[in-house]
Amino acid sequence: MLMCLVDTEAPRFEYDENRQCQRLNVGDKWHVPIQVIGHPRPKITWARNDKALVSTQHIVIHIDESEGSTDIAIQKLALEDSAVYTLTAENSAGRSQLSLNLRVVEEEKEYQVCALEVIEEEVKRERPGPPMGPLDISEVTSSSLKLTWRAPSYDGGVEITSYYIEKLEKTLKQWHKVAEVGANIRSYTIHELLAGHEYFFRVFALNAIGLSEALEASETIVLKSPFDKPGPPLGPFDVSNMTEVSLQLHWDEPEHDGGSPITHYTLEKRESTKKAWTKVGQTAAAVTDMEVTGLKKGVAYYFRVYAFNAIGQSPPLQPEEPITAGKKITPPTKPNGLQVIDVTTKTVTLAWAPPTTTGGADLTGYVIERRLTTERKWERVDTVDPSVTLFCVENLREKSEYEFRVFAENPVGLSLEAAMTEQVRLKTHATPPSPPTAPLEVRPTGPTSLMIEWGAPESDGGAPLLGYIIAIRDIKRTMWIEVGQVGANFTRLHIKELQEEHEYFVRVFARNEVGTSDPLERDEAVKVIRPADFTEIPEDDEAPSLSYSTTETLSWMREAGMDADIYSYARGRLLNRDEYFFKIWHRGMDKLGEK
Repeated sequence: MLMCLVDTEAPRFEYDENRQCQRLNVGDKWHVPIQVIGHPRPKITWARNDKALVSTQHIVIHIDESEGSTDIAIQKLALEDSAVYTLTAENSAGRSQLSLNLRVVEEEKEYQVCALEVIEEEVKRERPGPPMGPLDISEVTSSSLKLTWRAPSYDGGVEITSYYIEKLEKTLKQWHKVAEVGANIRSYTIHELLAGHEYFFRVFALNAIGLSEALEASETIVLKSPFDKPGPPLGPFDVSNMTEVSLQLHWDEPEHDGGSPITHYTLEKRESTKKAWTKVGQTAAAVTDMEVTGLKKGVAYYFRVYAFNAIGQSPPLQPEEPITAGKKITPPTKPNGLQVIDVTTKTVTLAWAPPTTTGGADLTGYVIERRLTTERKWERVDTVDPSVTLFCVENLREKSEYEFRVFAENPVGLSLEAAMTEQVRLKTHATPPSPPTAPLEVRPTGPTSLMIEWGAPESDGGAPLLGYIIAIRDIKRTMWIEVGQVGANFTRLHIKELQEEHEYFVRVFARNEVGTSDPLERDEAVKVIRPADFTEIPEDDEAPSLSYSTTETLSWMREAGMDADIYSYARGRLLNRDEYFFKIWHRGMDKLGEK
């Protein structure tokens, strides 16, 4: 068989672009030759101000469609020849237009009386400035949009007569005239645009002298509706009133309607052994169920339902499980292969496989429950989608024993049995965290204070960080003193009430529920001195502050809420792997003063 491929090409034009917009004087000659290219040979027509134009003695038009050429000429221009002349070329591949803007003027003079003399001077007149932007694009639909602009800031000394609107489809090379509107109109709705196509737009101002520079849209516009197709109806199907040859199906409306109201639903079916779908029927938007009749006894069917709005058709609700006419739907069997795949100090991760049978309907989900081995009552953890077969149970009680079970669920209900785990003991597999990350930056912020900063540890040891412990040591002493602790979200601390001119070593420990890291510490002590540019540092939420006192002997007693007549004191939060020295001193008071 002989096949013949025929190429087609939409019309396009070759011409001198300098002649597309011309300003000529009365009596001048105007001539514009144009080559028209396209296949098949385009049909060529002319128009003047959107009215059909044919050749006359004054306006001479030549058209040779076989050669793809045309020209328009006026031997002696008159003022009334000012107009927009539009060439249209059309073939089976498309339609193109080219607009020629001609303005015919005569030199104008006016007389000015100055110092009793009549001085003849020529009045300067020129093309207007472009319309003022931005060129606003609004009310976009799949086939139309609205353009809005403002009048030019300069009219060229001559009144604006009209605005000229053009469009350019991005895939093409030629601008096309859209419309020419009056001077008092500054918005225009363009219709008959192509959905999904990308366009440029521009607007010119015109006066008697000529055409302005263009005001162009800042970006291309893709034509699409502000609305969308709806989402799929929600399932699974609820099956009721089943007989050997009929059943009732119910579904729920989509989560979103695409911004346009649902108009109707369409239900389809096919036998499980066939590929062709057939339409069951259509319901109104308010009706989300349908009776299906004429089924074959014992035959399994697949069903699917679509939602529709003004934009189009949704994806279908299409369950994977067939429904057999006359077969009673039962609860599913229990999930298969439930196992514990990970245990931490506070979480257990479970995995399972779908049940052996789903009861003749799609699963609606899985129900996960837990209980402490010391209790009898089961507690529901969550209900998950039927696609989920891996779940992490969180916020469990540390060092406790739990049991877990999982039910499968379909529209009839839960599986009669649950898949159960053995007793699971929460054990810690964590270690103390690594030390905070260097550098440990320490700088004086006042005569009695330091600011310290550090980085988070590289490893939390497998358990969440609880915070940091900060300790300091006076260079003249051997005992480390814990200044305090901050939360894990802080990596800086402002230490106050140190002794001026003293030098201190600083350590920072990271801690989790297992223990405390090795310290991050400086090899050199830092001296507490008043900075030359000292100003009081304001309170900072990102840098908590703690006070450390070596001169106020009662500070530790006030912290413990103790009176002076005590003989023992217990101090907690001592740091592992360190030596401690303790000193006790007393102060007495009498009427004459301190002793």
